Amino acid sequence: TMPSSAADWAKVMAQVGGQLSTGSAAVGGPEDMELETVQTEGVIEQILSKQPQTIEQTLLQSAKLRCLEAMLPALVDRGHHILVFSQGARMLDLIEVCILRRLNIGY
Repeated sequence: TMPSSAADWAKVMAQVGGQLSTGSAAVGGPEDMELETVQTEGVIEQILSKQPQTIEQTLLQSAKLRCLEAMLPALVDRGHHILVFSQGARMLDLIEVCILRRLNIGY
């Protein structure tokens, strides 16, 4: 089975390690279940191909960004000051690039 979450992909990539050039590797489960063969050829290409290539694609993949894109201009027009918290700096970078710069909202 293919990993479905980022955490699962991280585990696979950590376990595969330097074996990417071989085409396959044995990956064990956390409960020491029977080893499963994971095809690694093209795994990185598959991961990268699913990443958004444009700002519009990024907005389509993120409900949070779409919501902020709709809310922020209306709040700014009404004179509100907005404080956005995020656990990760990458999300703040996305807000800056995908919303603030595109809509010419100062910060």
